[in-house]
Amino acid sequence: MVLVSILIAICVFISLKVLFVVRKVEVTGSEKYTAEEISAYCAIPDEINIFKVDTESLEKGLTENFTYIEKATVERKLPDKILITITDGLPTYYSRQQREDMTTYTIYSRGLKQLTQQSALPEELMQIDFDINDRQSLGIFYEVCRRLERQQAQGIKGVSVSRNKEISLNYENRVTIQLGTHAQLDYKLKMALHILQNDLEETEKGVIDASKAGSAIFKPSI
Repeated sequence: MVLVSILIAICVFISLKVLFVVRKVEVTGSEKYTAEEISAYCAIPDEINIFKVDTESLEKGLTENFTYIEKATVERKLPDKILITITDGLPTYYSRQQREDMTTYTIYSRGLKQLTQQSALPEELMQIDFDINDRQSLGIFYEVCRRLERQQAQGIKGVSVSRNKEISLNYENRVTIQLGTHAQLDYKLKMALHILQNDLEETEKGVIDASKAGSAIFKPSI
């Protein structure tokens, strides 16, 4: 029994101090931050046992402390490497804020992480108008985005979800598409897109009311 205990202790010591110690930290994926910046933040001690590295805390800390990190994955690669994979948050959406005579724009990533604010209109991005802290509105927004992508819709410049959970789209800053609630969303969206693609001139402005399934009406601006 004494011999077995000694052998177990030796195996544990070798595992902790010799075999599974961190000798390399590799950072990949980011164009916003250098590998040195990421490694310095993580501050993984030399020769620490690889299983003592708190990967979940590092992942959370990286996304919270680096503005442009959308996602961070920290993995143990046996026997001696920690691999940190970074996904940068790319500017994708914006929201508009009006305070007295000042207009500002908040920029969000694809995953709706807030990246920055600016005074210039980010015309190349899609405008969003809904409460991103409301789970139901957020779910409706992502559903709309999936349906738009599935139907290969082009020219959508903005998505709005009202407090009543009614959806409207901005098409090329000249046509507003009213879709009502998300019920039968695919059907209503198909009807609205059909009108856009087949019945309107390229310069026409107005509103497409497709809020009721089975009916889509274009009302030109006067």
